[in-house]
Amino acid sequence: MTTIEFPSSVVFSPTDRLKPSLGVGAAFRDPTLRRVYLEFNSNGLGDVVNLVPLIQEIAALRPDIAILMVSSQWKIPFRWTAPNVSTLQAPPPKADRNATGTLYFDLTPHVRFHLYCPHWLQFFFITGIGTYTGRGDPFPLLDEHEVASFSSRLSDAVGNARGYILVHLENTRQEWEGRNTDPENLLAVARVLAKNGYRVLEIGNENPPSGEFAHLGMLTLEELIYAMKFCDGFVGIDSFPMHLAALYDKPLLGFFAATQPEVVLPPVTRLTLLRNEAIPCNGCVYITRPRDYNRCTLGHLECTQRLPESYLMEQLADFERSIEGGIQHLPMAAEQQHSWRMAQLLFEESLLLDRARGKRFVPNELRQRIAASISSEIT
Repeated sequence: MTTIEFPSSVVFSPTDRLKPSLGVGAAFRDPTLRRVYLEFNSNGLGDVVNLVPLIQEIAALRPDIAILMVSSQWKIPFRWTAPNVSTLQAPPPKADRNATGTLYFDLTPHVRFHLYCPHWLQFFFITGIGTYTGRGDPFPLLDEHEVASFSSRLSDAVGNARGYILVHLENTRQEWEGRNTDPENLLAVARVLAKNGYRVLEIGNENPPSGEFAHLGMLTLEELIYAMKFCDGFVGIDSFPMHLAALYDKPLLGFFAATQPEVVLPPVTRLTLLRNEAIPCNGCVYITRPRDYNRCTLGHLECTQRLPESYLMEQLADFERSIEGGIQHLPMAAEQQHSWRMAQLLFEESLLLDRARGKRFVPNELRQRIAASISSEIT
């Protein structure tokens, strides 16, 4: 395991002049601490599961305390991340929050989804936890007895294939434009993978089956995690299943358009992108769109259209090599530390900007100027 240490900064400073509730890293090391409540609420499962690296880091630093997760996405089995972690369906009574030896911390107000800074890394900056250790298994306490019936069904579905690939064709949150692609882009590579001996299994509780491959049907989060843990790779769009695959550092063949993988995913070593690199507006949610506004600024969604067959096959070849262990893209630890320090500075800058303008989004006039500039480049 490699541990990255973050430089000290204003976020970690006890005299933080921006947000008095930030920089609580020292509180996690208080020897009198016995219980920590961590709250984070989001309507996106992928956003919340990105907490796992932080939870495991705190659990390793303080195996002697109880860590209780409070979240709108309480069905995520955080209890599988470490022995001293459990989940609450609702915030505890105020008396429990203020009890001696207790720290209650709500991360929700401090996260900046509009910022070009890794979301999972923001949790470390916000809490003041100054180290990150890559552990490989996000859910080491996975209880196979809880998914025994599904395990048998999955084994039957895979049969005698050389392995299996999970495919997620569509994000059903249609309000997020630029998350989905023409399904044929994904099905084209899935057909080749099947021809090469892999069992292709579709996932997505709200996704209708394509009719070409077996669909695993409605899965609990525990069942999906189990399927992800033992798969050989993942093909799909930016979604909760992809975040799980990234936490397991599975080989990923992922479609990205409106979002950027380095922002939404935890650290991965085997990511192969599918995207139209010819257009200048990839990653537009961090450039032209204000926070919580997820429509294509230009109105054409060119990023979601069919990709050339030759390009798909080139990316598929890289993906298959990554399955076989031949390609790894993760930078060296020193480079990681440098890039995460830059992310740290970006996060701190966002706090300054928010304070200065009292807003958490790109002003409309600036967004319009950027959109006009992009339009002129395209035409």
